[in-house]
Amino acid sequence: MLLQMKKGQEHGLVITPNIKEKSNIMYAAYSQALEAVKEIARQARKFYAQQHEEEWARKHYAQQYGGEKAQLYSYAHNIIAFSGSRGQGKTSAMLSFSKALAEEKVKEELGGCSFTLLEPIDPTVLEKNQGILAVILSRMYHLAEKHWQEACADQNSSFRHSHTEAERNAILDCFQRCLSSITAVKFRKGEEIKSLQIVHEISDSALLKESFYRLTEQLLRFTSRGSNGAHASELPFLVIQLDDTDFQIQKAYEILDDIRKYLTIPNVIILMATDMDLLRHTLAQHYLEEFGTGLKYKTIDIGEVRKLESKYLDKLIPPTFAVYLPHIDDLIRQQETLQIDYQDPDQPDRGNLLLPQGCPCKAAGFSFQALILRYIYRQTHIIFAEPDNHIHNLIPTTLRGLSQFLGLLASMREVKEVDLDSIFPPDEDARKQPVEKARESAKRLAQSVLDESEALEWNLRLFEDYFLYDWAHTKLPKAEGDIIEQLSRTMPGERCRAAILALRAYKQLKGEGEEAPEPAGYGYSALVEELEKRKGQNRLLTEFYFTFAIQTFFSIQFHKTVLRQKRRAAQAFLEDDSPENSLLLFDFTPGKMELPWVYDDLPMNSELLVPLRRGEYISLCEKIGIKENEALTQSLSRRKKNFNPMKFLATFLVLGSERGKLLALGAPLQKDIYLIQTSMVNIAINWDVQEKFRRFLTERFLDNERSRPYKEVLASFLTEADELVKGINKASGAANTDKSCPMVSTYLKNVLNFTLYSETRSPLGHLFRNVYESVGQDYRDALHTVMESADQLKGAADLSQARDEWNNFLKTLQAVGLYNVLQDRWKKSQDALSRIEESLFDSDPHAMDVARAAFIRTVDLQLAALYESFGYTAKDIEEYTTPEHKT
Repeated sequence: MLLQMKKGQEHGLVITPNIKEKSNIMYAAYSQALEAVKEIARQARKFYAQQHEEEWARKHYAQQYGGEKAQLYSYAHNIIAFSGSRGQGKTSAMLSFSKALAEEKVKEELGGCSFTLLEPIDPTVLEKNQGILAVILSRMYHLAEKHWQEACADQNSSFRHSHTEAERNAILDCFQRCLSSITAVKFRKGEEIKSLQIVHEISDSALLKESFYRLTEQLLRFTSRGSNGAHASELPFLVIQLDDTDFQIQKAYEILDDIRKYLTIPNVIILMATDMDLLRHTLAQHYLEEFGTGLKYKTIDIGEVRKLESKYLDKLIPPTFAVYLPHIDDLIRQQETLQIDYQDPDQPDRGNLLLPQGCPCKAAGFSFQALILRYIYRQTHIIFAEPDNHIHNLIPTTLRGLSQFLGLLASMREVKEVDLDSIFPPDEDARKQPVEKARESAKRLAQSVLDESEALEWNLRLFEDYFLYDWAHTKLPKAEGDIIEQLSRTMPGERCRAAILALRAYKQLKGEGEEAPEPAGYGYSALVEELEKRKGQNRLLTEFYFTFAIQTFFSIQFHKTVLRQKRRAAQAFLEDDSPENSLLLFDFTPGKMELPWVYDDLPMNSELLVPLRRGEYISLCEKIGIKENEALTQSLSRRKKNFNPMKFLATFLVLGSERGKLLALGAPLQKDIYLIQTSMVNIAINWDVQEKFRRFLTERFLDNERSRPYKEVLASFLTEADELVKGINKASGAANTDKSCPMVSTYLKNVLNFTLYSETRSPLGHLFRNVYESVGQDYRDALHTVMESADQLKGAADLSQARDEWNNFLKTLQAVGLYNVLQDRWKKSQDALSRIEESLFDSDPHAMDVARAAFIRTVDLQLAALYESFGYTAKDIEEYTTPEHKT
């Protein structure tokens, strides 16, 4: 199923050239409408046969007005309604269908029918005292006048044969009769009868339906006759097109009733673009007003009144004649294969605008939503994940809304992606480049980043305006829309608090139980927690939209913040010609900007750094200006997990800070650093990526971490994180690769370059190389040996044995490589041992037992902290079987 749209037609009608194209999204609707026309034609043939039998059926077109009276009383069902909500394309569908009725293929399928189209009529322009019949009559007159003028301009021999002055006068007489009848019916209601002329006109008004039938017959004969004077079709129809009938709320019933009374005739087909649901409500309102007194005194039930509306409309427009247009959301929900082709008429060779220019990919390799979400990413760099079984909240569900949304994206500036392959050719070894060439490459990178950032900042401004002033007020009730707009005027540092308070007030407004306890804080983490709670409680569509709106608002703000920071960094780099300025680095330090993560200025306190040798750690801390004791205390703090991926990777977010730059000094891998910083930002500022990342950590990664060696954990984490982000809106076609049509990627695997390149000269490379080597050790063997030695120590029978076991215990720590790192932690245990020694000279056995118990508790607490710092519990180490005992 294909949806075709064109740039520049966002506010106009889109006419389908071929309604028989099966891939067209409206194909089913057009097919149903065509079947309805066939049924109308069948009814017309039956009517003519019944009224005049076979002889009349052959000659009825040649008869003059005033011939045998037609029995029109029981004729009905000539209205075909194209139903849809505002912007769903019902007007375009109606006009496309009416235009197609003139095509030869369609006429052949309908078997000898011909169709004369009146210009579309918009009932919403009717004046207070103006009726639909007068407007239709006026359009018919203009059609006849136009045809007469064209005929007069063609002075050939056939003109006199096919159009005579007498025939024109006969048609004008028909128009006059209809006009008089309309005037009598519509404008003399309640007027006193004062003359026989008025009586005569009222008598004629009862035959208004007959008058319209005869006038239409004459008009079709006049406008459809061939050059030889014969009629061009055995069964001609006048097609009346009514647009937005439902929007003329005050006149909707009057319009429908006039059509029912006077225009349900065999030679007329009425095409109507309307919203059937809204039309039903309008009719229901009419009947409720009519039966107001009965309802007030309960002499009639409201259910009976509503049945009248339903019966009235079903009789006028049978279900098979009501063509409900497809809804994009329904197609997605029903797992329909929907494709979209967005073209620029001014660039016919450009191809689908939703794909990058020159892209070898095929649109068929992507889902309908993936293409649009990729287009949003290309223009704004905001990443939205594709839902599984419903349309994304940001994508409009009406054709007009979708067309206008794509038009907005197409009007944005072209974003030239940073071409790293041209700046850093793959065949060049960055580690062996001269400093001057490396600086030149970095400058080219800075200029590309600057160009990209300027275009994205412009585009984000347009996107934010659309989101705040169009999307939010279209999808959300007024109160919720005002909240989102208000957030945009709140100071950046107060936005999380304002959003949390708004969510809590919204919850109370909905009456969802008692007020929840105050959150621990009002930062971004508290906002995430609040939104996650809300998602589980959302029941109405507007509630889902509200939480999505808050998420999207913050994603937009984060992107704006990052772009400003990147632009400043690129400008400063290009202006600085100092020799030590060799790397383009971005500083995303908290406090300087609004970002969702809470992390340290330089997150060196990651638990992953615990296994580093003390000397290396102290040296590194001195280089970057961190107090060694403070950093060590932080790194040895008790954590639930040993490996904290976020804090480990957050190091890259602050490389542009004053202390972070010291870490990167001497690193030749500008390309890798840029890619990793970009990857980290993609994870940090896109809500959908964060959400998938959080689930990945809790559901797939952390649950399996304890049973795997840490070196494997680190490598697999970086690889799986890459695949996770790249999997968002991944192409389904075999020919569509990330390289040929990028959506979003991370380059976290490039972190391994800093650990595997032995020639890396920067402290950053030194840090990661040592981390990578250290986490390759499986400390469970060592910890199991420590546990066995501690058991001997705790079981010492006397002071002498206790001293011996203590020395053995310290030797065990040294043997497994943990003593230098952890010796400060055991000072308390040494103090406890001294207290035991003192108590052994005490004559009170109870005092000695108390001191001994305190010592054992101290050792157990220190052991538990030691195990936990590596991600284990005492039970894990106790149940662990060392390799030499495994069978």
